[in-house]
Amino acid sequence: MKIVFLGLNDTGEKVLDYLKGLNQDEIHLLTQKNEIERILKMQPDIILSVGFRHIIPQEILNLPPLGAINFHKSLLPLNRGANPVFWTILEGTQAGVSIHFMDQGIDTGPIIAQAEIEPEFSDNAKTLYGKLDSLQIKLFKEHWPKIRNGSIKSTPQTKIKSYHQIEDLKRMRKIDLLSKTRISDFINFLRAMTFPPFQNAYVEQNGKK
Repeated sequence: MKIVFLGLNDTGEKVLDYLKGLNQDEIHLLTQKNEIERILKMQPDIILSVGFRHIIPQEILNLPPLGAINFHKSLLPLNRGANPVFWTILEGTQAGVSIHFMDQGIDTGPIIAQAEIEPEFSDNAKTLYGKLDSLQIKLFKEHWPKIRNGSIKSTPQTKIKSYHQIEDLKRMRKIDLLSKTRISDFINFLRAMTFPPFQNAYVEQNGKK
């Protein structure tokens, strides 16, 4: 079987290593936006997107008989789009992971599998991401045999949803020292912003950042 693998984030590296270790399929790794058109000539049996941040044209999504599948670190349809772990902590939504078929929308396709996790108060975005990473790998391994043989079932997403863009997080990085915020909300903000080595949150005082 021919797999086109789009990525590559931390989870993607582990999924790719797992698939290579099975030694079952021909795998083509693409990581750049300008490589997308190559898929038309490859005629893959399946597309796996694990950390690929670019929109895939519908004509390419329609190519593989086993579909195009994406990994997302939220319980879709909650926290579609960018930085789902940040919003999970900040908004106090259920934490979990989803594997879903791709369509022309952003994280809107039918759900293949989901798993939920209960975060601890000590978790920040980095530690929660790590837990979700492990959960996602486990979920994929459980369902890969049925995905591969085409017998996997999927469920349409519900209408209840939330969606965020990269710019939404960027706008929130600056801390307003004069705002009146509950201590619990501020702590959750700092937890959500903490993802070493990135320096997300900042303050400005006397013209200095």
